[in-house]
Amino acid sequence: MGDRVITGVVNIDRIGAGAANADEERNAALVRSIFTGFAAADFSHLYANMIDPGAVTVVGLDFTRLGKWAADPDFVPKLFNKGMCFEILESAVGNGVVFVQWHDRAEASTGKPYENDGLSVFKFDNQGKIVSYHEYFNPEKFYEVL
Repeated sequence: MGDRVITGVVNIDRIGAGAANADEERNAALVRSIFTGFAAADFSHLYANMIDPGAVTVVGLDFTRLGKWAADPDFVPKLFNKGMCFEILESAVGNGVVFVQWHDRAEASTGKPYENDGLSVFKFDNQGKIVSYHEYFNPEKFYEVL
């Protein structure tokens, strides 16, 4: 990757494509803006739109393996401080849930290249606030860049 890291979201229009109603489009629009923030190493938009900011679950992430990063709640934006590039592969929206399948790549602040595939699941209440956010990815690839 070198010194140049491409950031942003490729195929962002796939998030919520085919939304059946205004609530689904509202939820999809929020998820699009959250992924734009993720790409810029900014997670504040996710937390600002959650009912309970503690309702974030990264499935398979073992905090004992994070080393010095474990004590810092902002370790992900600091680890990927140059930003990330997400490619949206698939998305589905309905019944208050938005699913996003993605591939991402970045250069970690440790200088190591990072690539992974994952699935993000956002669950919304009737007012468009996020009730929970679950992220599924291969944690071994994450630990390699620490």
